[in-house]
Amino acid sequence: MYFDHTYQIIALNKISFLYQTKLAAMYASEFMSLTNTLNLDINAKLLQFQQGLSLKLKKSLVISDVPLTIFETYMQWAIEID
Repeated sequence: MYFDHTYQIIALNKISFLYQTKLAAMYASEFMSLTNTLNLDINAKLLQFQQGLSLKLKKSLVISDVPLTIFETYMQWAIEID
């Protein structure tokens, strides 16, 4: 129990400092590995994922009018556009 709680705190901390520095696929993979054990709702995942994307990719996603309703779809679009 203690380990799970500690891991969740560490994962949340790492996510808050996680930013895309290379390919979106690499960022998405790291993001998913950190969020897999957390109980984040779709809005929290979308917000945090989008926040960590590069500015260039964020702009491309806005221009592409990617829907913000399904996290996995949004993440896949980000990987494909990048």
